[in-house]
This record gives sequence, C-alpha cells and structure tokens, in this order.
Amino acid sequence: ACKETPETDECQEFFIQYGEDLGVDLKKYVITQPKVKRTNPTPQDDTSSLLVEDIDSKTPSQNDNQSDEPVQTSNKNRKIGIHLSTGISTGPFHRRYYGRVAKSNIDLSPMDLYAWETLQVGNSLKVRLGVSYAISDAMRVGIGYQARTGEQELDVHSFVIGQFSAVPPSSTYTLASSSWSLFGRWTQPITDKINGIAQLDIERLKVASSNFNFDGEPYPTFGNTTGILLTASPKISLRTFGTMTLEPGLELGYLVQEDGGLSVQQQNGGVLSVDLDYTDVAKVVPPEPFSRWMYGFNIGTTF
Repeated sequence: ACKETPETDECQEFFIQYGEDLGVDLKKYVITQPKVKRTNPTPQDDTSSLLVEDIDSKTPSQNDNQSDEPVQTSNKNRKIGIHLSTGISTGPFHRRYYGRVAKSNIDLSPMDLYAWETLQVGNSLKVRLGVSYAISDAMRVGIGYQARTGEQELDVHSFVIGQFSAVPPSSTYTLASSSWSLFGRWTQPITDKINGIAQLDIERLKVASSNFNFDGEPYPTFGNTTGILLTASPKISLRTFGTMTLEPGLELGYLVQEDGGLSVQQQNGGVLSVDLDYTDVAKVVPPEPFSRWMYGFNIGTTF
C-alpha cells in the first residue's frame, strides 16, 4: 500500500525504518526533507522523522569572547609612573666669588679684606628622574631627583699697598648640583593620543660652592646656597607606543626662599673702599642683586 502512497508520513517513516531490510529502493520512495534550523529543540522532537542540520553551535566562537571595549593603553591608568626629562633653563644657578686683599708693604701681612659670594643668573642643563603615584585618573603625586650644571666665576686679587698691581681677569669653573623635589601633575585628555598636563614642583634647590685653593691668601670660604624653588610646567603629552609618552613643555619658576644667596665679609682696614676711582687698585665693587626668576624648556617621557 505504501508503494502507491509513499508521500504520507506513515509510509515515509516505514520506509526509513524497514525499507533497507525489505530491499526497497529508498532513493525511489523516500522523499528527501529540506534542512531546517532548530532554534529551540524540545525533548518531544523525533529526530528520526527529519534530517536536521543544527546550524547554531552551542559553543561561542573566539570572536564572541572578544570585548568590543577599546584596550586602555594610557599611562594614566597605571598606578606607578616613571618620568625622565632633560632641559635647559635660565635662572639663579650660577655663583660669583669676588675678593680683594690689601697687604702691608712692610711685612706683607693682610691689612684689609673685602670679599663676597652671590648667586648669578645663567643657563643650566638639567636632568631629572621622577616616580609618581596615581591618586585618580587625572591626578598624580610624586618625588623627583634632579642634577644641574652651572658655573662658578672667581674674581680675586691681592696687592701690596703703595705698589701698582694689575687686576687679573676672572676665571670660570664648572659647577654640578643636585636636589630633591615633590611634585603633583594634573592630566586633561585632548584627543585619544594627546593630553594636556599641568605640573607643579616644590624643589629644595642647592647650588654648590667650589672649594677653592687660594694659595695661602686669607680669602673667606662661603658655603652652599640652598632655597625653595617653585616651578610650574605646562606640557603636552603625545602617546608614542604602548604606555610611553613624549612630553615637551615649558618651565616658569621663582626662588621663594634662599639661604646663602649673598654672603659678604669685610675687614674695614681703611684701605679698600667702594668710593674710590676705578683706576685705583684699592677700589672694590659691591655685589649686585640677582633675579629669583627661572624659565626654560624641557622634554621628557613617561612610562
């Protein structure tokens, strides 16, 4: 009977289950079912009634495991930051020593002395290393160590009273100083790869004094100059690769407090005087006030 009505569901099921054992030509009587997509299979489904290809896989693909959120590469999300920078600045980072000694024309003993040492404005090369901690996405606080170059000018002359003596030219020596600082920096995003940075440093400035050998002359020795230097630094942060950034910026600072910036010692022997004519060898020059302002340019990196 099923050979006459093979299209019925009962006959199709019969052919599928027993047709091969009975020698029935299945290609002739079994109707091929279209492939369907099962989205919500139920236990009542008879898998033998349909040839089903389950298109949806229950295991998520590797693409499903990837997040659509962008990868954060900015160093603002790192708790610890390392900052390296170098720059050139102009400020009270040099020193000048001035001294005159008048000697007796009888026994060459010192009769009068006038000497001073002061800070002097000049160019300086600075190298800086800092370590910071992020207290928020925008704010960091840290500690820095910087080394500076400078110059020491030495202008000294001793003479015998009543004898002509030409004043020799001054000499210049290289200074090297180092100091510690505390700093805070605030970051404001501008684009995906560019940030604006405002940094404030409180530096315990130290300008070292050279220990000169005066060959037995009675010139006094003055100590190092220390002080508090406040510096504001606007910068631009350019992300290069990974979490590393390139940070060019400016510096503007002010020496709010200093100790030893100007030291004067005078014997008052009545020979040396600031009121004499410049042609007189006993003429001495008083120290000039120095500027407390500092300005410069720096470039650094953070990682």
